[in-house]
Amino acid sequence: MYVNRKCPERPLLINFRKSMKILKEKLYHFPKLSELSDTRVLCGFINSFIPNLFPTEILMNDRWCINLVLRSIDKILMCESTMDSKDLVEAETQSVCAFFCYLFMMFYKFKQCRIIVNRYKELKTNIKKLEKECDSKLLNSSQKENNEQTLFEYKSEMESIKKNFDLKYFFKWIDKVQLVKETNLNLIKFDWFVLEEDVTSSNLCYNHAINLSLTNGLGFYKLDSKELISRNRKIIIRQKTSGKFLNTFADDSTTVIRQILRLPNFDPIDIDPKSFPNFDIFVECLSNNKILKKKMTFLYQVFPSDITFYHNFLLKSCLEKKFNKNTQNSALHICASHGYFRILLYLLENYANVNIQNKEGNTPLMLASENFHRDCAKLLIEFGADVNILNNRALTALNFTSNIEYNLYIEVLNQNDEKINRIKKT
Repeated sequence: MYVNRKCPERPLLINFRKSMKILKEKLYHFPKLSELSDTRVLCGFINSFIPNLFPTEILMNDRWCINLVLRSIDKILMCESTMDSKDLVEAETQSVCAFFCYLFMMFYKFKQCRIIVNRYKELKTNIKKLEKECDSKLLNSSQKENNEQTLFEYKSEMESIKKNFDLKYFFKWIDKVQLVKETNLNLIKFDWFVLEEDVTSSNLCYNHAINLSLTNGLGFYKLDSKELISRNRKIIIRQKTSGKFLNTFADDSTTVIRQILRLPNFDPIDIDPKSFPNFDIFVECLSNNKILKKKMTFLYQVFPSDITFYHNFLLKSCLEKKFNKNTQNSALHICASHGYFRILLYLLENYANVNIQNKEGNTPLMLASENFHRDCAKLLIEFGADVNILNNRALTALNFTSNIEYNLYIEVLNQNDEKINRIKKT
């Protein structure tokens, strides 16, 4: 194979674009090898071989997520590599290309493994089904002969698969990938590391590509000595034995943690970490200009621990009138489809278009009806949703469900709403 020594990454980038064209994220228009340090691109590459392994919608573009992906690759391929987020940016082009060529070869092998295992399972199911049919007395001689011939072909193919492939290893590999996927979904939601020098919080985040958007731009540091802590300051505690973090970032989480530590709730209070040998205590860094000392442990959140982050993200999308480009679904469509009543109410009270239609011509009421969200459907009608609007297939909201009782419920709501409007006009 001819390799352009002046541009060794070109064949690799072509393969990347081909692999990522199948993704819903449509992230294959990246022109440089250096952009492999982008979490979305790296996750998109893995997702093209193992769908939905990494949720690109919520992963932050920072060092923790990049290292998570690289270590997950090691587990999936059952190997150990020293490649990390820093190497993707600073390593020589040829070294990065060699690493990703190896990944391409291994992931294509896994793709073959998955196809073989799926075919083996399919053959096993079909053989059982045909054996039952052959035992049945309802079949005539011609049908029975055809079934026996098909059964023979299936068994021959299964024997060929057993002979040519290591099925035991293939099944083990697929189970390993599933375990990695489950582990990633249940990961601890924080990352931390020890500082190598005195540095401000803002400079630290810039130098290490740390994203603090999940905690309103603020990080945490570990208490190593006695310090005066105010009541409104957020606290995170970590059990030393289990490694589990006790925190939800809810409004009352600080109070709950103070109760766990048996601290009074008055303001302020001296906290001495030596008094709590079973816990690591992390406190909120209230200023990004605070100088963090060398060997201090810095901690930040990398995954949302509750729905507040997604709630705010959805409201922001609504205010900026952003749509899903593929479906043209608005925030109102998403809330109606999933039954997010409180967010739906907030949007409607802030003058969201109740009859807005997506690419298929569906209104929020149609999606609420399709998913049997009665409370959302009732709310939409109260805010003036039109049940007679037609979508691109000439269907109304009443056509989106075959449940007669539910349709009657919608009709009654609509009639009552019309009566109320007539009374108001008179």
